[in-house]
Amino acid sequence: MVEGTTSWGELVKRSQITRTARFLDLTVNGVPLRDQVGTEVVPPDNCTPLRSEWLLSEGLAWLDQLADPHRDGQSDGRVALFVCGLCGDPDDGVMSVEITRADAVVHWRKFGWENWEPGVELVDGAPEFSFAAEAYDEVLQALRVRVIERSVEIPVSGHLWWKTERRVVIDV
Repeated sequence: MVEGTTSWGELVKRSQITRTARFLDLTVNGVPLRDQVGTEVVPPDNCTPLRSEWLLSEGLAWLDQLADPHRDGQSDGRVALFVCGLCGDPDDGVMSVEITRADAVVHWRKFGWENWEPGVELVDGAPEFSFAAEAYDEVLQALRVRVIERSVEIPVSGHLWWKTERRVVIDV
């Protein structure tokens, strides 16, 4: 994982401004995954679920999915790798991959684009990756520790109907 940024434009009081967010980006052998899959396939405003200011619990759940996509018994083995950098809504479209474990190897294959419509639009010519399961699990565990250690608690604020609950968020 490497630190990355994502940007998007917003219209605020009739002025176009650019917002930027930090996130931990996926790399394989030191090369960003989006470059290996194809930068034309992964929109530049998409990021991993390990984005600053997003809920820590959601980021940890994503790491759990990467470790074992069948853990909940509901998954088809596909895990979202890149989501909308503005809101993370899967209906905005996600780049996903099929993750399988066989013996001591974890395989990533069948990269595809998913949104609210049924099915997956597979990416032509996308690479496949195989990882030693032990090393793969060690990387995910180290990442889990890093994200937890660098998380930030946002205290309760506001009052009555403007009140926001306490939450713990990711800080990249």
